[in-house]
Amino acid sequence: MVAAGALHGIRPAEQPLIDRLREQALSAAGEYRPVLTSFLNPRQRVLADMVAEQAGVELHGAGGFAQAEMQRVLFAPDYFTPEPSDFAVTVLECVYPAKFTSLHHSTILGSMIHHGLDRSAFGDIITQDDRWQLAVTDTLVGFVQSDVDISARLRFLGKWHPAKMCCGPTFRGVI
Repeated sequence: MVAAGALHGIRPAEQPLIDRLREQALSAAGEYRPVLTSFLNPRQRVLADMVAEQAGVELHGAGGFAQAEMQRVLFAPDYFTPEPSDFAVTVLECVYPAKFTSLHHSTILGSMIHHGLDRSAFGDIITQDDRWQLAVTDTLVGFVQSDVDISARLRFLGKWHPAKMCCGPTFRGVI
């Protein structure tokens, strides 16, 4: 059992996250099954790693792109070898009239937050030339495609569709 105060160097504001991660890690250890988190930033993944070590489970992560900053973490027993589909991440691409307008990271991030999505519900936003892609949980794909329009200054700019090919390198394993 992981002691409630066993982690040192954490900020008081991080305690609810630590408690949630601890519960998930202990569930993976106790039920001997993988448990998937929402998207975590690098600092949160460090905390998840500490919790996983204390709970005696393995930690795996993926964010839809190789070297993704925001990743979903899987607490799992040592026998488990994850597949990309175990992380339930889909990469979507924004289709917009690039000839007439340009997108910015802040426009996409603002549109996602404006539609009520928590930052932990979606991962990295990446770009290459005029292509913009976003990693989301599989459960949010339908919502993002049907309800999240990218707009700026009251102009419609684009809709989301599954990416045919990722801008960056894709999943290559675990962290």
